[in-house]
Amino acid sequence: MDEHTKELGEALGRILDAIMENERLRAEDPLSAIVDKSTPMKLDDLIDGIERGDDWVRDPIGQSLRAGLRNIGKILANSRTIAQMKEVVELVANKEDGPWRSFMLHKHWDGITDKDGDQWIA
Repeated sequence: MDEHTKELGEALGRILDAIMENERLRAEDPLSAIVDKSTPMKLDDLIDGIERGDDWVRDPIGQSLRAGLRNIGKILANSRTIAQMKEVVELVANKEDGPWRSFMLHKHWDGITDKDGDQWIA
């Protein structure tokens, strides 16, 4: 694995750490019970909320971090194959919370096309 790929893997690891910390802080925030309170929705309301960016309003830090995961995946895919990207996932997920970390990468890289035209499928 080349140095640039290792650096991107380290960046992914830091983003995943930040997502976990953000989730922990949000769970401890007394306002989260009000802000994140789930309400019944119709499908049309859900689609409208996505278009309005409701997740960005409720959790701008978490959503920005998750966008970072996807962007680094796209950077990797521009010059690497799916197999090489999987090596990065293995590098990043090599922690005690490994299954969660690899799940997050798979989820946010779904649909990214690599340099050979192959697609990442979660």
